[in-house]
Amino acid sequence: MSLDVYEKIQTPATTEAQTVDEVITLDHLTREKGRFKTQTVSGQEVRVFLERGSVLDAGHLLKSSC
Repeated sequence: MSLDVYEKIQTPATTEAQTVDEVITLDHLTREKGRFKTQTVSGQEVRVFLERGSVLDAGHLLKSSC
């Protein structure tokens, strides 16, 4: 089963308390893409579908539809 992500949440300092269930590590080129597949640190598949032109920065959180 994979996680589908459609929403980017700004850095934790600008949001309410969030629970982080999984962690992904991305290189710079992947963070610039709006759609990509990757895996969490624990090996779960993640499919990301963000608005075009949306760049992920260090510390941004992604919210899955699950």
